[in-house]
Amino acid sequence: MVLKFPSIFQKIYQIRGNTINRPNSSHPWLIGILVDASASISQASQKQSGLDVFTGLLEQSVQKIKLIKPSLVSENNIDLFAYGFGFDNPVSILSEKEEPAIKSLFKQESPIIKLGALIKDWKKQQAHLKSLAITAQGTSPLMTALEKVDEVFHKASKETEYGLKVLIILSDGLASDAPDYSIAKQAEQLKKHDVVIISLHLSKQQSVKPKILHNRIDPSWDDGAKLLAECASEHESHDYIEPYLSENGWKVYPNGKLFIQINPFSGYTFLTYQHKKSITYTSTKQIIIAYHCHDKTWLEKLKNSLTKLKDKVNIKYWENTKFNTQPDWYPYIDEELRQAKIVVLLISNDFLHSPFTQNTDFTILLSQANNDQTNVIPIILNPCGFNFADNISRYSPINNPYQPLSSLSDQDQKQLIDKLVLLIEQYI
Repeated sequence: MVLKFPSIFQKIYQIRGNTINRPNSSHPWLIGILVDASASISQASQKQSGLDVFTGLLEQSVQKIKLIKPSLVSENNIDLFAYGFGFDNPVSILSEKEEPAIKSLFKQESPIIKLGALIKDWKKQQAHLKSLAITAQGTSPLMTALEKVDEVFHKASKETEYGLKVLIILSDGLASDAPDYSIAKQAEQLKKHDVVIISLHLSKQQSVKPKILHNRIDPSWDDGAKLLAECASEHESHDYIEPYLSENGWKVYPNGKLFIQINPFSGYTFLTYQHKKSITYTSTKQIIIAYHCHDKTWLEKLKNSLTKLKDKVNIKYWENTKFNTQPDWYPYIDEELRQAKIVVLLISNDFLHSPFTQNTDFTILLSQANNDQTNVIPIILNPCGFNFADNISRYSPINNPYQPLSSLSDQDQKQLIDKLVLLIEQYI
């Protein structure tokens, strides 16, 4: 399963939208994250630890916010804290300074940091997270960690009236300091204090069916999955969000748990910043032409002019419907965009309003590829409000948006398409 953490988090919480107000200065949100940095996760794979997963998810979130919602950097409406457990490995035990098994993951005096401050100071925080790895891979004191975050929530709630309190648990659920029933009881205590718990079960095995909010614990699940499902909060069903989840392949059972199993060790890497490392670039220059299925007439005109380049470049054609039935398109598109020398966007009203184009992850991947020297060239096919398309209009079109192809004579259309082909030749 490919996990796009900010998107899933946002959509799951829209389920609770009728009872939760957006964060504001009077009633900010407090989001706590509990990260399993113990040896039990790392032993399952040489590739990633729980700390790696957390760092990657946070990196992904920071980059998305910078691109999509930069105003959050200056706003003070979301407070964060994060604790890791499992920092008592043999190396730390033998050191002169005894290391605590549970540590705050942000480098500052107070455990709570403003989201804007975290984004501004991300490079320093990222370096700090990497420095913690030397003492990680110890035991799994999940019970003690839950007690610690309960203290933080309790103290913070006395000082600030929060509109929403959330705890996200990233763990394999294999605790070393208490039986499962005691840990579940502690989670219930948090929920009684109005803390909503999301459980992300890190596992090498995919024993839990993906894209389902389950309302019961399956006996076939491993013990860690059972415990984290028990700890998770139930979603509150609202009719207006159910169609969204259904359209995106989710099945939501009544009173389904906010519990997801993810496999960070599989070949499909869902951490954008790590996925770059796994790319094998081909020697063949690649061009991607992205278009809407209703614009095939325009595509054919462009194809006719691109025939002279077929021996020089590898041309791939992306129709908007291609990815509607592929839930795991994220890593594929990430790699393809990064390998492309040029991405041509055939811009029309249909293209701008298609679910694929409006998908936040697509526009972010496109931006990241552009930053990595992929050239993005829009060509405006018909009147479509291009200048108001926030995530696409940042790229300079080859023609004036107020003089789209459809408004030109046949001769002028050909000249514009020839101009596009010439520009492509220059780039390759």
